[in-house]
Amino acid sequence: MELLKVKLQLQSQRSVSERQFKGPIDCTRQIIRSQGMLGMWSGFTGSLAFRSNFFWMFLSFEAFMRGFSRLAGTPYEISTGAANFISGGLGAFAFWGMAIPADNVKK
Repeated sequence: MELLKVKLQLQSQRSVSERQFKGPIDCTRQIIRSQGMLGMWSGFTGSLAFRSNFFWMFLSFEAFMRGFSRLAGTPYEISTGAANFISGGLGAFAFWGMAIPADNVKK
């Protein structure tokens, strides 16, 4: 699915009639016709590298939550909801910081 999404998104022609691929089914047919069934796995390694970076998001979320829990009883203590919100946002930054290079390679 990732391969089809990328190929369809990279079409720059404004007119539908000028585009190489008319939709996901047409894209699949053309790939199989020109590259065989293995053509559908093109770019899989890059997609796998990109998706594996979710590890950093979950790891950093947990690290930030533990860090915020250490602030309990100090003047810097924050609520659990605020800690979740901030940790999630910072976890997303960690994810994208690691994932952007792999996301660009898969294209």
